[in-house]
Amino acid sequence: MEATNQEIPMVVTSCIRVLNRFGLQHQGIFRVSGSQVDINHFKEAFEKGEDPLVNVVDSRDINSIAGLLKLYFRELKEPLFPRDMFDRFMQCRGDDADVLCPLVQQLPSSVFIVMRYLFAFLNHLVRFNDENMMDSHNVAICWAPNLIPIPDERDQVLFQGKTIELVETFIREQERIFPRDKGPLYEQYGSDDSDGDAFEQGAGEVWEGDGDSSIDDDEHSPHSPSSDGGSQRCSWLPETVIDQ
Repeated sequence: MEATNQEIPMVVTSCIRVLNRFGLQHQGIFRVSGSQVDINHFKEAFEKGEDPLVNVVDSRDINSIAGLLKLYFRELKEPLFPRDMFDRFMQCRGDDADVLCPLVQQLPSSVFIVMRYLFAFLNHLVRFNDENMMDSHNVAICWAPNLIPIPDERDQVLFQGKTIELVETFIREQERIFPRDKGPLYEQYGSDDSDGDAFEQGAGEVWEGDGDSSIDDDEHSPHSPSSDGGSQRCSWLPETVIDQ
C-alpha cells in the first residue's frame, strides 16, 4: 500500500483479527450497521497511526469494526478491483475460477496480496453461516459495492448482479483463485475450538508464504508486527493500492 511499509495495512489486519476472534458467529455480520460515531472514532485513530482495536476483548463493537473495514475499502481512490480491469473481470463467468486465477496474477503484487488476504478471511467467515446467517451470497451483496464500483456510464442494475456474482465466486473459490506462493497469508485459528486458547494464540494473524504452495500451514513463519510502530504505522487512506 502506498505511503506505508506494510504489505497489508494495519487497519485491515487489525479489523480482521478482531472479527476473527469475536465476529465469526455474530448474526448479520457486515449486514447490520454499526455506530457511525464509533466508526469515525476508530478511523481517526488509524489516521494518526494508532491501533484503536488492540485492546478489544469482546464483541460489543463488532458491527462498527465490520463497518470500518468496509469503509476503508470503499474510500480507496483506486478500488481493490482496479478500474482499468473492470471489463476483464466482468467478462469472466461468475463461477470460472480457472479463468480468474491467471487474471488476478496480472494484478500488481500489492493488490494481489491484500485481495487474497481479504477473501481468505471472508471464506472463513461464511463457514459459520448457520450461526451468523451470512452465506457467501449475502456477504457478496454487502461487499461488492465496496470492492468493485460500477462506472457511472454502465447499466447499474445489470452490473450490480454481475459484481455480486463475481465477489461471491472469489469468496467461495479463493483457494483455487489465489496461489499461496508470495506475501503474507491469512491463517485461521480457533474456528472449531470450544475454549478461547486457540484464539489467544493468533486468530487472523499475518503469516509469510515461502514460495511453496504445497507446504503445510504449520510450516509457515509468522510475520511479527513492529513493536515500535515503525512499519505498522499506516495512513488511513493511501492514494491507491497499486504500485506505481
